[in-house]
Amino acid sequence: MNPYLNTPPTKLKRDIKKQKDPAKKKLMQTALNAWRTTVPGPFRKTAALELTDLAREIIAVARLKPIDKKIIEAFANKKPLEDDRAWVSTDGKSLYKLGMGGEKFAIWRGSKIMVVSKFAGKSAYVIMRYLRKVEPKRVDMGELTFKTGGDQLYAGQWDAWILAYVPWMDEPVGRLDWSEYQNEYSVKYVEVMPEFRRSGVATALYEKLFKDNGITKRDLSPTMQTNDGAAFRRTMAVYNG
Repeated sequence: MNPYLNTPPTKLKRDIKKQKDPAKKKLMQTALNAWRTTVPGPFRKTAALELTDLAREIIAVARLKPIDKKIIEAFANKKPLEDDRAWVSTDGKSLYKLGMGGEKFAIWRGSKIMVVSKFAGKSAYVIMRYLRKVEPKRVDMGELTFKTGGDQLYAGQWDAWILAYVPWMDEPVGRLDWSEYQNEYSVKYVEVMPEFRRSGVATALYEKLFKDNGITKRDLSPTMQTNDGAAFRRTMAVYNG
């Protein structure tokens, strides 16, 4: 077992320069090379854990009551329902979020439910979460926006990330980490908050990566993939096109 596999990459790079023992130096280099294509466990939480933990934290703070769920179900069936005890109300055409920051949250537009809220808050997330549970294929969550950044951790290597946001949440709903070295691009991992999966977020993250760097799927180097990741790449139009 390589004892350096969980060592931060910046420390590995410094230690390799100082290390005199050839055997230890080789192990350090192996660990550094492994980090470039994978994410070590204890050193850093994966995007999957970060986003799943975030979702659990939000749900713990803001929970829907049974009457809230009943009203959301009524909205999904285009029926009016109100109750003074609830966070939400509906006239059958629109779903309203009440209380502080209260506003129109979603509307029926044709055969789709459009989330029109601009208020970022934990209650918005739990409402959307249950709405997607009731109508998983009809909910349009609004236009995604992105934040990007990165660091030059190695000589000539750029390690970067892309975060995806919906208009009514402060927290990111998806993340893609990637790197570039000598014009070779690789995706380290992609993760989407559980309730936003199968809604186009992962595809949009890849589209953003390709557009920003002027590349296509052919420019991505082979990397380790989870079973879900491999299946996604096989079915994603932007990747296979």
